Amino acid sequence: MDFRDKRVVITGGSGGIGSGLVRSFCKSGAKVAFSYFRSCDCALALEEEVRTTGGSAKGFQLDVSDVAQVEAALAPIKNYLAGPVDILINNAGIVKDGLLLNIPHQNWLDVINTNLNGLFFVSRLFIADLFEIKRGSIINISSVCGLKGLPGQINYSASKAGVIGLTKSLAKELMPFNITVNAVAPGFIDTDMTRNMSKRQITARISEIPAKRLGTVEEVVGAVEFLASDKARYITGQVLAVDGGYTA
Repeated sequence: MDFRDKRVVITGGSGGIGSGLVRSFCKSGAKVAFSYFRSCDCALALEEEVRTTGGSAKGFQLDVSDVAQVEAALAPIKNYLAGPVDILINNAGIVKDGLLLNIPHQNWLDVINTNLNGLFFVSRLFIADLFEIKRGSIINISSVCGLKGLPGQINYSASKAGVIGLTKSLAKELMPFNITVNAVAPGFIDTDMTRNMSKRQITARISEIPAKRLGTVEEVVGAVEFLASDKARYITGQVLAVDGGYTA
């Protein structure tokens, strides 16, 4: 994909899928601002990696669940990008699993606040840029858990289902302004999150996937780049599952 001269904002840019998105969009010519929560060393390493390959990316430490932090980050991000945002990718998310009967109240709030409220805060802030240029794309990272609930993930599944609902509603609000809004729902992807699962858990999940393997970060990135490209200008309000047939 060619994203030369495009300005891209990616939340949660230092993790597995997030860093893959940063690398790929920079390789395609975009100027990228990405947020990260705590992993300052990872963010600096990613900036340097992109720089050595001729790309342009800068990380901004940000808790997307804190509306005051989101609002404070707007000016420095826009100063770095030196122009309106063309593409917004809401990727920031956390997992704090637990069954309904024993999940701590705070774990429920933390996941909803980051995965859903954070997406709302960030999107509302950058939509003004998309209105200004009367074009653009928002891609929200949901999950197959938002399409097919899993036991022990009631907070995560609820937040990611909420992302899908928000995506569909916002798509109808923004398409008259030539702004597309879509979601990508990754399945079980080979990242640190799945590597922290036990071998038994991974084997059980793979047995449920028609493709009989975990997905790759590159496969998720490819779906996001397509939805952000001019080839997808007539696609909005959709959820593209990248899951090897898990939710088919």
